[in-house]
Amino acid sequence: MLDCMGFGNAALLKNAPLAAAHFYRCARVSASNAADHDKAMVKEAFAYIRCNHYGDALQTLSTTKAATPGNGAQLLRLIYAALTRMEDWGLAHRKARELETIDPDRTRQLGLVPETQKRLNEHLLGDYDIDGLRYAAGIEQRTGALSGIGLFLKSSAFPGSLLLVEKAFALTQPGEHAGSENLRHTNPRHPAIKNRLMTLLDKLADKAVTEPAHLRDLFSLCSGARDGPPVKVSGTPTFETDRAQRIHIRNAHSTFVGACHVQHDVFDPSCPDEHVIKWSFKPEQQCLGIWLEGPRFNHSCVPNAQWSWISNVMVVRAARPLAADEELTISYAPPNQTFDERLKSLAENGFVCHCPLCEPECELTLTQISSRRILDKLDIRIANLPSLDLAKHSKTTLRTFHNHLHLAYPSKLYADQALPAPCLSGPLLNLAHMTLGPSIPAWNRASASARAKASNYLHACLSLALQVHIAYAKSSSYCEIIHGPHSCARFVGIHTLIALAELAHLSPVPKEKARCPSLKYCAKAMYLICYGESVSFQRKHQAYACKDDKPENGKKPGEEEWVKCVKQAEEKGKAAWEFCKSEK
Repeated sequence: MLDCMGFGNAALLKNAPLAAAHFYRCARVSASNAADHDKAMVKEAFAYIRCNHYGDALQTLSTTKAATPGNGAQLLRLIYAALTRMEDWGLAHRKARELETIDPDRTRQLGLVPETQKRLNEHLLGDYDIDGLRYAAGIEQRTGALSGIGLFLKSSAFPGSLLLVEKAFALTQPGEHAGSENLRHTNPRHPAIKNRLMTLLDKLADKAVTEPAHLRDLFSLCSGARDGPPVKVSGTPTFETDRAQRIHIRNAHSTFVGACHVQHDVFDPSCPDEHVIKWSFKPEQQCLGIWLEGPRFNHSCVPNAQWSWISNVMVVRAARPLAADEELTISYAPPNQTFDERLKSLAENGFVCHCPLCEPECELTLTQISSRRILDKLDIRIANLPSLDLAKHSKTTLRTFHNHLHLAYPSKLYADQALPAPCLSGPLLNLAHMTLGPSIPAWNRASASARAKASNYLHACLSLALQVHIAYAKSSSYCEIIHGPHSCARFVGIHTLIALAELAHLSPVPKEKARCPSLKYCAKAMYLICYGESVSFQRKHQAYACKDDKPENGKKPGEEEWVKCVKQAEEKGKAAWEFCKSEK
């Protein structure tokens, strides 16, 4: 045992913690008594933590034989260190509380309990304890053509560029109730005080009256009325509840706790996250908040920027290449809403949209509107289909596309103007899945013809629904997303790109197989735009065979070759409007 411990110590000195962990493991296994066993075990766990093998460290620490008062605190500190690095804040908080009972002075000095409580609140409640977090990258507010005052970009930006990071000015948590003295005209015992609106107004009052700048910033938001500067009583600005309520109606955002990518896991019944499983979409489970910069973005149904959440922090990124002095827009309506649903949703915000997507949809005839509504219902019909006889259902779906696509989406309005058709994304992605098999693991048994058809559906999904094209290099495995003037970054696009990467991974052709990392790189780029971050990308496609392929784009070909590839991709994208005829 002594030799192994000595070798382990020497390995640590030479900055080889993994080798040291192996030597300490040999010493632990060969230990003749419990004290020597635990001494080697502590060293082994420490070495594993040094080389970022936190799971191995926890497994090692679980083998303790005699946790004495002398080494109990040391064991807990090692467990705590491993858990915090694994971001298991719930268990880390419990261990910090245990450490507080064993070694209260040192634990309180280090602040372990409040630190893990803060991290736990971030994970479970979406409550980031960072005061005044606000970052705006080269954005200025000025008068624009859309609807008066808007936000404009000072210099050009590429897709995924960070435009805004902002913590909520005021945010309600599920189950919170109001009770502030700043709303003096409100009876605290009245049942309406429990309403989320009153709770948010209460928090707005608490925050706004602390500093005149807060009150000025809050009342600079649109209230739907021509209000002047804040009213002053004895020289002090006063919180005007009626005005704040109008600001809330037009500017408040409602969201769920947690990061944006976790919120979308609610739609996945196979999601293992226990916190996600407990969520529901009831209003009392939502957070309601006011952000001071986010509401200044004007709306477009084909926005050039995408907003997302990382807990209570709003993140806005560029959705496509942006030019200097271009006005920045986001979508106030969910991306999968139909035209009728968008009209209703935007009417609740007090305006009618005149963006490039809404204008042609207002010109549709009754026959075209009828065909549009048939296609709009396809996604729901597919979701309710039995899993048996997928080939038959895919043929029926494709026939529906063939009969109604060109009536619902006239090529002069859409293909010629490069406009997306977001409501087609779900049915087209489902067509690909139905063609390949009942589940993702079954794709490797799909025939070559089925994979080819599915690939056509997936490319049509990107080109028709999102106006995003994939350009493939001929001399290498390099590929790249080509954005159009109205292209959209949607969550469904991530699934589509990952599906294309999976088909490339399953291909027996070496050149096609080599494209998988590059396609995953494209998927990760869209993931960054949609979710605000790409750190969690790797764990979001573990059901695919390509899960271990690292996203890498490789070397871009020469300029002359690449220009031809981009032109070919754009031509194929426009031709995708005819895909259903060739696949009939």
